[in-house]
Amino acid sequence: MTQVKLLGELGEKFGADWQSAGSTMRDILKLIDCQVDGFQEYLQECHKNNVGFTIQNGQDFIEDEIEMYLPNAKDTVIISPVPAGSGKGLGKILAAIAIITVMVMSGGTATAGLEGAKVGAAESVKAF
Repeated sequence: MTQVKLLGELGEKFGADWQSAGSTMRDILKLIDCQVDGFQEYLQECHKNNVGFTIQNGQDFIEDEIEMYLPNAKDTVIISPVPAGSGKGLGKILAAIAIITVMVMSGGTATAGLEGAKVGAAESVKAF
């Protein structure tokens, strides 16, 4: 089981502590989305408001959206919202739109979908 921690407003709205048997970040995100109302809408709102996210997997940070499809979930995953310009966050800041894409795309279409999302979200990511 993976211990999942949602920090800041994300944890306040959707619960700070989760347990997941999923082996990918996509599994973890889908679990939360299926268990609470408004998760995907919250991510869409974050995208509009230039709020990104860091995802810490054990001691490592997710550096690329493709990593969210790999079966690499460690004992602890920490997801943190990071407002644009805050200067916070040790890892790469992922655009909320990329996280939404990971949740709704199947593994077989992940690469094509993420490439499209990267093009569409390029301007948003530059803000970080």
